[in-house]
Amino acid sequence: CKSTFYCSRECQAVDWKSHKPNCRPVTSSHMKTNVFTENTVLNFVRANYVGIMKEIVKVSSETGKSKSDLLIELDFATPTGTGGLAPALKTPPEYKIAESKGYFEDERPNQPDWFYKNEDIRVYQNDITAVTAALKDTYERSTDDHVLGLVRSPTGDT
Repeated sequence: CKSTFYCSRECQAVDWKSHKPNCRPVTSSHMKTNVFTENTVLNFVRANYVGIMKEIVKVSSETGKSKSDLLIELDFATPTGTGGLAPALKTPPEYKIAESKGYFEDERPNQPDWFYKNEDIRVYQNDITAVTAALKDTYERSTDDHVLGLVRSPTGDT
């Protein structure tokens, strides 16, 4: 399904029994996007690890939440009509660290604007159900060693 990424094959094997019931195959076009996104995210995290960890520690200290209760939001899509860079590709890169549950519980106060909430309600209603279910499932299976990530690919897919 490529909706969940792991830090190692060992973590993937340990999580398989929990993930298998929610795992759904994707189309070949989504597969290509996901492979690109996975490599992009890994490279981004490697290149910005120190800054990301400092921000996680800061947000954790401010909110009292553990690392595993936080999420990193990355946007690799170029803003429409601006000709500018995607937020995650700027110097310095733009990303958000926030409480994970704010993306999939109650009114979802932390969800990003790029979910089309205020632009196209039909797209939003169609996309949000799958995205929030995947986020919640991944969050519930996360351990203290992991940070959840929400990534928008260059094509705008989450």
